[in-house]
Amino acid sequence: MTGESQQEHREHEADAEEHFRWSAEHMYALAVLRRVEARIYQHESAIQKHRLAVMQHEQGTGGDMGDTHDALQQRHDDSADSHRRLLDAVLALERLLDD
Repeated sequence: MTGESQQEHREHEADAEEHFRWSAEHMYALAVLRRVEARIYQHESAIQKHRLAVMQHEQGTGGDMGDTHDALQQRHDDSADSHRRLLDAVLALERLLDD
């Protein structure tokens, strides 16, 4: 110790422990955000594949013509809920940042 009381020393150690814990929590939060980013890219990739399948179906070129309008619509409907939940969560974070 360098001229500080035992109480001050304990407080400094407690502060240092808290800083380490916060840093660990921040790193975990950043890892979660990376997973969110990856999920958004996955979702966007699925959208592009869907758009291509619809275009090919409409043009009658390439693609799996077994994909009927009903099948394409079902894929669209199935992803709508996942899209909304992910976007709601991200925008909730944005509202926290604006507070």
